Amino acid sequence: MIFLTIGTLDPFDRLVRMVDELAGTGSMPSEVLAQIGISTYQPKHIRWVSVLEKNEFDRIFEESDFVISHAGMGSILTAVSRRKPMIVVPRLKQYGEHVNNHQLDTARRFEEMGVVLTANTSSELREKVRTIDSFRPRWPESTRTNLMSRIRCYLETIQKEKEGSL
Repeated sequence: MIFLTIGTLDPFDRLVRMVDELAGTGSMPSEVLAQIGISTYQPKHIRWVSVLEKNEFDRIFEESDFVISHAGMGSILTAVSRRKPMIVVPRLKQYGEHVNNHQLDTARRFEEMGVVLTANTSSELREKVRTIDSFRPRWPESTRTNLMSRIRCYLETIQKEKEGSL
């Protein structure tokens, strides 16, 4: 099973639609279950719910073969802590999905670290889904502390870049 989660606070119709359309063309290797939050697009080819209870979310996350998600830190950290392969699609400012492109920066950085795969378009997502079985995430070598340290360093870098551009 593939688990699609977009968070629960903001809609992400573009991603829900991409996954639904790929499922409709047979481009998904297995059944998809989606938690779509307050998205207005209602999928036609995948099973979906608005919100899952935490225990159910955890169970489905654990049972899934891989996860497709927005590039939210919570989702990425959950995948890392559970060693779950993940494809992230960042929310983009140009589509009114976020106030800035920080998810694009987050996705790029975690892809550079070898932790996730990133897709920005439907064709990129189709390709990443096709190759996910051969993706070997580079999980942080040591404890969660190591990952948190790397994330803190990354966030400090972003903050310094913002301060430099003001």
